[in-house]
Amino acid sequence: MHVADRLEGDLRLFGTWARQVATLGPALTYQPGFFLDYPPGYLYALWVVGLLARALNASGLVLRMIVESPALFADFLLAATVYGFVRPYLGRYRKPLAFVTRTVPTPLIVKPPV
Repeated sequence: MHVADRLEGDLRLFGTWARQVATLGPALTYQPGFFLDYPPGYLYALWVVGLLARALNASGLVLRMIVESPALFADFLLAATVYGFVRPYLGRYRKPLAFVTRTVPTPLIVKPPV
């Protein structure tokens, strides 16, 4: 099974949470009977995502792309930070970008061991 297949449930939850926080606002998002086990920090990102998805009337693949965007942006920032720290210590002829891409693999590229 590919890692992306296992993430499908998480992405559905993120989409549900994004719609919930966009509809009710952050103060009313945690409701009895509504499964939500993430801390409030990430919900602010999902709030923006939910508002954007609602404004675009997004569903399906477009909704998935919108929901994935905060995590992808955070991965990019992490990779850029690692690159910034590592670059001075690598030689002129080395490939620091290759190091960074191995440091921050995306779930869509990595296959789990069988």
